[in-house]
Amino acid sequence: MGLQLQSITDSDFQEFVPALFNAMGGYSQFVNALYPGNLSEEGQQKAIQRFIIQKKLDKSLRWCKVTDTELGEIIGVAQWSVILDEKPQEEDIDGPPGTWENDIEKEYCQEIYRSFMENRRRIVRDNSLPIICHSCTQSPGAYL
Repeated sequence: MGLQLQSITDSDFQEFVPALFNAMGGYSQFVNALYPGNLSEEGQQKAIQRFIIQKKLDKSLRWCKVTDTELGEIIGVAQWSVILDEKPQEEDIDGPPGTWENDIEKEYCQEIYRSFMENRRRIVRDNSLPIICHSCTQSPGAYL
């Protein structure tokens, strides 16, 4: 089996996002709050839109994939925040209209996200050294 490490393209999200959420099986309440309906096709498509928008807007994000060159399938994905010079703005998580059932669900999600990001944001604010944060990893496709 040959492996190839590459940057992720926008079209790659269609391949690995469904595998990511399906592998979790709806058991992560944190993920369920951030990405409602993540086991449905509609919920996964909304998440894909959000990931692509985030990838374009946040210049500190680095997405990479490992592809099995024999199968032509993505077998692993990672997202990193690489902060070298300009620190990214601290923004609440958001999504396209209809992502959450109502404003209460959205506010709940945003509070959970703020709590999750609190220490990371403090470290980024308080340090001027380059910072690298590993955000997520998954192994979709044939390896699930």
